[in-house]
Amino acid sequence: MRRTSIFFASLLVICSTLQTIRADEPARLRITDGQTAEAGTASLTDTPLPPIDTPPINQPIVNYDSSFDADSIFAEPAYPWYARTEAIFLRRTPISGQAVVVEDMNSGLGAPNTVVRVDANNLSFNNNAQPAFGFTLGRQLDNVSSFEASYWGLLHWTSGSVTYGANSLSLNGPIAITTQDFFLADEIAISYVSNLNNMELNYKQTINGLSLLGGFRLVSLSEDFNIRSHDVDSGTSNYRIKTVNTLIGGQIGAGWNWTPDDRVTLDLFSKVGVFGNIQRMTQTLADLNNTLPRLNARDGSTHTGFVGEVGANVQYRVTEWLTLNGGYRFMWIDGLALAPNQLDFTDISSPDRTLSDSGSSFKLYGPHFGAEIRW
Repeated sequence: MRRTSIFFASLLVICSTLQTIRADEPARLRITDGQTAEAGTASLTDTPLPPIDTPPINQPIVNYDSSFDADSIFAEPAYPWYARTEAIFLRRTPISGQAVVVEDMNSGLGAPNTVVRVDANNLSFNNNAQPAFGFTLGRQLDNVSSFEASYWGLLHWTSGSVTYGANSLSLNGPIAITTQDFFLADEIAISYVSNLNNMELNYKQTINGLSLLGGFRLVSLSEDFNIRSHDVDSGTSNYRIKTVNTLIGGQIGAGWNWTPDDRVTLDLFSKVGVFGNIQRMTQTLADLNNTLPRLNARDGSTHTGFVGEVGANVQYRVTEWLTLNGGYRFMWIDGLALAPNQLDFTDISSPDRTLSDSGSSFKLYGPHFGAEIRW
């Protein structure tokens, strides 16, 4: 009994001593990799760690631009449809060409002494601005892309001249002496009429002020050049040339716009395209008071044409659905068969006439003003 008491007393002393030693040492925490943590700090199991956003395996980390909001960019706008009307005023650069009317100062008496009275440059449109009408119907697909159909045209240029003589006026070249009414005539009147129309279908996308465009374009140019010669001895007859140019093809474009405030937008644009030009021409000439047909020729071919356009616009937003706009455009059309350039003054005993010039060009430039409504 006494031995048992001594054993338990000794065991109690040993446990008390060990407890005192552990109290004097810093407490240790065991963690998963075998290291320890000092006492006084929170246990790994006591305080939850914040979640760590790690991408799935084999997926890169993407830093998104906080300014890019796909939902707002590709959302349908409040007013997706729009229509725009414009008044356009375009000038056309002059053409150059051969002499058309000459005068024999000796009136056919003695050796000819001819002076050029009219050439093709005299029949240009002298850069006179002509009005045109423009209309555009578009659909805003979302806040960055749109599809639109546009037309501008009804451009109508006219030019002409009337030259008076005294049995002294003739066409330039051998054609004159093979006719009655066009040789040593008393009056020759010339009229030149040109009509231009333009149609487009375009898809446009604008992001951060930069616009890209792609689409389809059709440009139609028809011209009528008529020479009416009057001779008191034989009558009045006509030499007429008509040409039609139909340019069809695709185009691309780019632009930039800047909005200094919520009402004003400044816009620069450019478009360019290579087109197939379907050209047609007819020539007719009659003599002896238009009773004797002397020439009736037709010809046609397809050539490559070019259309380039640049311009600037200023838009002012009056309301959410009404915008006023104005601007200026410059346009270059190349690869054309112009009517005055098809004049052929060779002997009409050879009645064949072909397109003698299919590569002419001219430039258009002028302002435009209009309004746009949205719904």
